[in-house]
Amino acid sequence: MLTDTRSIVFAGFVGLTCGAAGLAAPGQERPGATPGTERPGQPTRAAIFVENRGRSEAIPITAPDPLPVVLEPSAMNQPVVRLAPQPWEYRTLLVPSTASPEELTALLEQPGTEGWEPSGFQLAGPTGTLLVLKRPRP
Repeated sequence: MLTDTRSIVFAGFVGLTCGAAGLAAPGQERPGATPGTERPGQPTRAAIFVENRGRSEAIPITAPDPLPVVLEPSAMNQPVVRLAPQPWEYRTLLVPSTASPEELTALLEQPGTEGWEPSGFQLAGPTGTLLVLKRPRP
């Protein structure tokens, strides 16, 4: 009698465990999913193909003329085209240590209209904070 009870309890435990596992982790495949995204969280393939059949279908872009590129040699005797590095110009701005957020905003507005932006480089001193500003060199 005791053996029968143990068998029934064991069989129930196995059945509940297997059933819970099936409910907790059902099949992850999604029918009709985009190839390469069968599992949740899988990124899509980063590729874009544009086919222009005529001049009226061309996608307009804005690019400097001439395009700032650098040709570099490669191991396969094929030149590699890379964008030329962006030249920057820098200047500093002293923000007094007593400046409020509104005063800091006012200090940055004028250089901002001239294309300057803080580069994130800061030097704190006794008279205030020295901000380094940068903008693309013309």
